[in-house]
Amino acid sequence: MSSVKEKIRKLLNVAADHAASEHEIESCLAKAERLMREHHLGEADLFDDFEERRQSALHGRFTKKTIHAARKCYEWERRLAGFVRTYVGGFGYYSKTGALFRDDGSQYCDTDGIPYSPTILVYYGIEDDVELAGELFSELRKAIMSLAIARHRSCFRGPGASYAQGFVVGLYMQMDERRQSELMTAKAHLVDDNQRTTLTVIERRNELINLKEALARDWLASPAGGSIQLASRTSTGGSSASHEAYHQGRADGSKYPVSDQKAARLGYQP
Repeated sequence: MSSVKEKIRKLLNVAADHAASEHEIESCLAKAERLMREHHLGEADLFDDFEERRQSALHGRFTKKTIHAARKCYEWERRLAGFVRTYVGGFGYYSKTGALFRDDGSQYCDTDGIPYSPTILVYYGIEDDVELAGELFSELRKAIMSLAIARHRSCFRGPGASYAQGFVVGLYMQMDERRQSELMTAKAHLVDDNQRTTLTVIERRNELINLKEALARDWLASPAGGSIQLASRTSTGGSSASHEAYHQGRADGSKYPVSDQKAARLGYQP
């Protein structure tokens, strides 16, 4: 029976994929429903591992990880950190200014050997989530820098910085469009067939993400997490030096293939 459940879940995964065609979505949903009827499976049977995932989150190992440190963190880098946090879900990030030390206890120094206190971006949460999200941040940051430099010879000032800022906005647009499409597909399925299968996947994924975020914030505020109380930070958005470069970056970001391989291993993905 477990193999049948796994087959149904795989069919639903394809149906929830933003790259799937309308025909593929309809076909996979129909096959999943047929298998559920044939084997007399309901939602509770199909998602019987949800409680296991929930318990795993409740007893997860929490950690903090520095994902980026520099004399100055640019606004697009902060926004990118926020994008990865939202895209993956279940953890958080904050920035601070202070000394940065290597694993051997020595402090990072500039080229003249003088210790400096950079701006540091830190992810916190369940260890596996934080580790993989750090990889995704690094992957996207390198891609943005490469594209901005190739197009505008810079990624930190002038049109290059505008391009990078627009690129991150494009990533957000892509994510929002994908999630809206996923939700609309689930709701249309609910109306047409009076079934809640796909919608239940989304609801339980979001429930788990919210739980993990709350646990991560509580851990950070505890002595084990450093008793860190986060202040809310609002971004003014800043101004764009080049509107043309900004819109170019936004268009590229909205089409960039974000690494679903990493995100699929985090949280409760459909």
